[in-house]
Amino acid sequence: MRRIQTAPVDLNLPPGWVLPQGWQAYAMFALLPLFWLIGLSAIVWVLVAIPLAGSLALRRGDLQVPRRFGIWLLLVLWICASAMELTDTGRMIAWAWRASFYMAGTVIFLYIVNVPDWKLSIRSIVNALAFYWILIVFGGWLGVLFPNVSFASPMQYVLPHGFLHNQYVFEHVHLQFAEVQHFLGFPVGRPETFFPYTNAWGSSFAMLTPFAICAMTQATTRAWRRTLQISMALSLVPVVFSLNRGLWLSLGIGIVYATIRFAMRGDFRQVGRVVAVLAILAAIVSLSPLGDLATGRFQHKTGDAGRIQRDQEAQQRLLQSPLLGFAAPLPSSDPTQSSVGTESEIFLLVFSHGIPGLGLWMLWFFYTLFRSARWRSPWAFWAHVSLLIALIQVPYYEITERLPIMLVAAAIAYRVMMRGPETESEPEATPKRPTRPARRRALVPA
Repeated sequence: MRRIQTAPVDLNLPPGWVLPQGWQAYAMFALLPLFWLIGLSAIVWVLVAIPLAGSLALRRGDLQVPRRFGIWLLLVLWICASAMELTDTGRMIAWAWRASFYMAGTVIFLYIVNVPDWKLSIRSIVNALAFYWILIVFGGWLGVLFPNVSFASPMQYVLPHGFLHNQYVFEHVHLQFAEVQHFLGFPVGRPETFFPYTNAWGSSFAMLTPFAICAMTQATTRAWRRTLQISMALSLVPVVFSLNRGLWLSLGIGIVYATIRFAMRGDFRQVGRVVAVLAILAAIVSLSPLGDLATGRFQHKTGDAGRIQRDQEAQQRLLQSPLLGFAAPLPSSDPTQSSVGTESEIFLLVFSHGIPGLGLWMLWFFYTLFRSARWRSPWAFWAHVSLLIALIQVPYYEITERLPIMLVAAAIAYRVMMRGPETESEPEATPKRPTRPARRRALVPA
């Protein structure tokens, strides 16, 4: 694919005013906890996408998009068409809120795919995601050490009281470090710092771990590599305290998959490292009180019966509107249960946007997963693993709020496929600014 870049505009700014290369990625991801503290986590991706949309609008020439991107655009249009099924203001707000993640994610995807290498390298994006992952680990420890801490964000004082009666809104503006639960017979603080729910913490941790591994293996300084290694070791405690079976399952399968891919390439040195680390972690968990927490979680099927009931009700109601769905979840016939169509991303998609909506969503991401599987680039490979982990979570998590992260992973993979090896080998500290059109050769698939 031919891609023409123009030289940057010289603004004649003093050296002190020049921002470091890659600052855009840290502004997008590393500052997300700050938005959580303010109480804006529910709309944070919209706030991130607005300046990126302006940057795209100011670009010269056409935007570059990967093959089959029309599938994703058709999905977005189908989501808009499903709004015809809305019947009240409350559900209209719910539809608009979830649709905002698709709109914002699309803008972020297009920005990452089109931003010039000299302005924002893939290394910078991956390092920013890894730094965000470190913050999530830190937040997990806050949940373990201070599980009973909760406080009102500034937005809780600003919003009208009527909005605070909505459980979703309240969870996003009234912040806490952990969700304390007693189903094991004693209180356990399940980390949720920087997120509205503990499952969101676990889901995000798992989806971002491949980027932390990628940043660690591709680190250009010993200090950054050591920081990531120490964070990896420290993350074990909050991961176990999360009691999050979905986190354990998706991340475990992702790591096993990566190990198998290393073995298929003949990289048995990496296989040995992974096996050694997993053996050490298993020994630590089994020989410490962490093992009792993990065993107890598997013995208690908390919430499983309610999930099955909501899934069955969603299937029955779907027969009334199989094409467009209902645009947003509906109240359950059982007042003790949460809304129908919120139990997992699969049921949310098919219930809200019909069978075609679910089909288009799956087609786009599985097509991206398949295409990214062929590339040896470490950036594309670990983005591929991140997508795999996210897709494993789809049957049991509602991951709409993490959809932009999935699209970031997809954008990283597509950028490697569209531009080739120059992107992955370019040092972050000395980016090259293109001065003339250049044809880039694609990487050789594995």
